[in-house]
Amino acid sequence: MYDAEGSWAMISDDTLCDLMQRVYDNYEEAMEKGRLASEHVLQEWTWKQAGERAYRLLEQLKYEGVNNGSYSTNTRTDLSGSG
Repeated sequence: MYDAEGSWAMISDDTLCDLMQRVYDNYEEAMEKGRLASEHVLQEWTWKQAGERAYRLLEQLKYEGVNNGSYSTNTRTDLSGSG
């Protein structure tokens, strides 16, 4: 499981079992969510787009610096490609 920033989240065994049961009970819904997620990844995470995002982040580091306090790894960076 991931949080909104893409970090791993720990879940309990009971929660995992509940989520697995939900997928089993709602198979068509799970398939549709998977299809939409696949479509999103194929459209938004091409090698070109990933390279452009990485380049923008490196440029940000270059101009803002890592050690001057203006850049924090805890700051959420917009990776959507929209700005």
